[in-house]
Amino acid sequence: MKIMEEKEIIIQEPEVLSQIVMEEIPIECGGQIVVSEHMLDSAAPAYTEEDEISSSGWRKRVVVITGASSGIGEATARRFSLYADVVYNLDLTKGEDDTINFIKTDVTDPDQVRLAFERILEKEGQIDVLINNAGQGMSGSAEGANPEDIEKVFKVNMLGLASACAYAIPYMRDRGRGRIINIASIAGIFPLPFQSFYSASKAAVISYSNALRTEVSPFGIKVSCVLFSEVKTNFTENKIKNQYDDKSYKYRMAKSIAMYESAEQGKGRDPIWVARRLFRLSNVKSPKPVVVFGGLNKWRMFAKRFLSFKSINRKIAKKY
Repeated sequence: MKIMEEKEIIIQEPEVLSQIVMEEIPIECGGQIVVSEHMLDSAAPAYTEEDEISSSGWRKRVVVITGASSGIGEATARRFSLYADVVYNLDLTKGEDDTINFIKTDVTDPDQVRLAFERILEKEGQIDVLINNAGQGMSGSAEGANPEDIEKVFKVNMLGLASACAYAIPYMRDRGRGRIINIASIAGIFPLPFQSFYSASKAAVISYSNALRTEVSPFGIKVSCVLFSEVKTNFTENKIKNQYDDKSYKYRMAKSIAMYESAEQGKGRDPIWVARRLFRLSNVKSPKPVVVFGGLNKWRMFAKRFLSFKSINRKIAKKY
């Protein structure tokens, strides 16, 4: 067993909370709340995955995941498949795992999404879990963004997600139960410079998910939105990048983008880390509307309660 070196984190002043938001965690600052990094990162449901399944009485579930050919989606599909769930991957390309059912689907085309769900229902007779994982990143100045690129980001991140929900809900409603998990980002809460449209699309996912949850909860359908930060996948290399940005942004933009990409590919979590938590979440009896993965992100959300938009923006600008 690997022994983790723990650092003591002491929280007292609002300024310290803002430092937590931007990962500037002080080791000593004198105060009243003392926790450890290990404690921050260990907040997880009380049950193990096996306990959750056995306690509720296992039954086969049909799980639909968008964008499950690589990265987080692929790891999540394998996790569900490991526990004998029937998993469908809706994506443009087929992944390497032949145990995952694949239906070639462009999530930005509502007709293709509808046909995919009809095929699944015809074969399986049920849809139990929908995980909207497909996503598109974008970097560059807001001023220099191509309108077609902006449209693509929102089509994948928001329109595709909404289409999948719209076609899954009727089947879930008829059975009186279902789970929808929408993947957002901590950037939807703390918008990042030079990733403005990606941040905006994820903020839209958060608002949509909360509104949808209220609409469908009387039908036994539970909707959650998941927030986390850097994960080591091919997401970075697949980002849309502006073809032209004014030279006024050159150095700040280069610094910011380099920091994002270094964080994703350097300190980024393994996709399996996310997959395990998504599987757990799918088994939680009463999931929260917004679920945050990662101890540091949880503290960021906590600290946000005490900080103004001005203070948060100032901290983000200082870092990036």
